[in-house]
Amino acid sequence: MGAFDDVLGMVSCPACGARHDRGLQTTLFEPDYHDRPGGTFEIGGAPIRVHLSVEHFEKRAGREGWDDDWIALAPWQRGTPLVVIAEDQAFYCSCAAFVVPELRFDLCADGDHTDVRLVAVESELLSREDTLAGVHFSELIPPVLVPIAERSPWAKALKDATPEERRRILAAKYREHAFLPLVSEPRRPASLGSDFLSGPMRCRACGDRRTRFCHTSLFQDPEAPTYAQWIASEVIPVPIPPGSTRLYHAKRPVVLGERFGVLEASHRWWCACGAGPVIPLLWFAAGPESVTLIEMEALDHVDDETLSRVSFVHVEHLSSPRRSSP
Repeated sequence: MGAFDDVLGMVSCPACGARHDRGLQTTLFEPDYHDRPGGTFEIGGAPIRVHLSVEHFEKRAGREGWDDDWIALAPWQRGTPLVVIAEDQAFYCSCAAFVVPELRFDLCADGDHTDVRLVAVESELLSREDTLAGVHFSELIPPVLVPIAERSPWAKALKDATPEERRRILAAKYREHAFLPLVSEPRRPASLGSDFLSGPMRCRACGDRRTRFCHTSLFQDPEAPTYAQWIASEVIPVPIPPGSTRLYHAKRPVVLGERFGVLEASHRWWCACGAGPVIPLLWFAAGPESVTLIEMEALDHVDDETLSRVSFVHVEHLSSPRRSSP
């Protein structure tokens, strides 16, 4: 029960092909209207009957003005998929590309009701207006793209614009945010502190090697968490924990001047080759009161040899390790 319909589906990054398991939701079909409980859309699953007619969506799509939290970007004709971008659930892939889930639905009329079926979950780089021309609805206020202080004028601009102008405005914003910038940032206070790292990551299964982002809380002070962003080969002025911490189990001692490994936690994602869910393995060089990120590996399982080589293991892998022996 609730004000959302859940959407189950993997989202592929349009830049690197990595697949992400994200929990998606939508309000487009108005759960709770006429006491309809929120349902779950799944590719290949049963359709959900909504208390809205197909004509309702034909009238809303492509028109000027706005409707609740949704804006219309292009006209829609029955018999073709209804395309929705879940802008408020966009995220940055580990390769730094901005990923906007694109949901495709089939609608089948039944009087004043409509049977809605999820047929695809996709993603494109939405920096071109011609790409957005195939999208029928988007959220009114894209929170990832627009700071809180700018949301009121942004919402008004979209509200007053024609569908063509809306696509132009959105495409311009997507061009600004298409990729997360690779720049270092100093540490600053944060409610949930993590160090975000960028550097070369190699998939152990297929050998693909590209710059990716990862995070670690190994060097955080739980009493005063901070946030920072670091790039590989830069010296990070942080102390190395002498043993196990609240989130990390110490496996072997760190030797000054040598490299040490950390098995990190991560949201569920898969390499384009299909290996996964990925377990990030971070390799650092140990310095006096500092570390330097050397490289990262993407693992799809943890074997005994890997465990014998790393110095720290995130507790997530202690409770449900994906173990394999050669």
